[in-house]
Amino acid sequence: GLCVSSCRRFAKGMISDKRFDIFFSMLILTNTLLFGVEAQYLAYTRQIDAPVGFKVISLVYTIVFLVELLIRIFALGSQFFISPERAWNMFDFSVVGLSLVELVVFVSESMGSATVEDTDQFVYMRMLRIARTARLLRVVRVVSFFRSLRLLLLSVLNTMKSLFWTVMLLLMILYMFGVMFTQAATQHLAVGSYEIENLEKYYGTLFQSVYTLFKSITNGLDWELAATPLSA
Repeated sequence: GLCVSSCRRFAKGMISDKRFDIFFSMLILTNTLLFGVEAQYLAYTRQIDAPVGFKVISLVYTIVFLVELLIRIFALGSQFFISPERAWNMFDFSVVGLSLVELVVFVSESMGSATVEDTDQFVYMRMLRIARTARLLRVVRVVSFFRSLRLLLLSVLNTMKSLFWTVMLLLMILYMFGVMFTQAATQHLAVGSYEIENLEKYYGTLFQSVYTLFKSITNGLDWELAATPLSA
């Protein structure tokens, strides 16, 4: 009725306000920072499960993001799924949906209906890891709120095609030289009268040869170490 229409107009005005986007962008960034603090704390204390404090804060973030999603769905209606921004909207929808998994697990634990001891711990930890990773990915959403970041992302994406063919050319070069070096190394290892140090280690198989060449051009291995067995 009239009340619903008024509320929807108010919601549309809210989500179209730049301050709305900035506010939730800041929440996304602070939530991402919280993940870093939690990861550092768990690494420092050698714990598997986060303390209750972290879980409560995560719960608050989940509820706030859920409220934001519901506001957007209410304001846009069916346009939420078919508008030009539908890709970002579906991304938000999926991330918040996965975040609810963590919320359900936390509430179940609080009510005593489920614990890590009486459930499969591996499945339990995997569910939480997926949920938290999904929430961490939400930082990508910040890109859509800031024009400069969006343009930078689009520029990177536009170069992906050229990058793909560059990588393919590099792999072809590595493969060709890998075959030649492997053949030479195999011939020497089979009939050679003396042993060459590290020849089999670096060029004993085709995979090892290509991997050695790759490490040489990416500073994973000093090129002199890779070249010495070939020059012996």
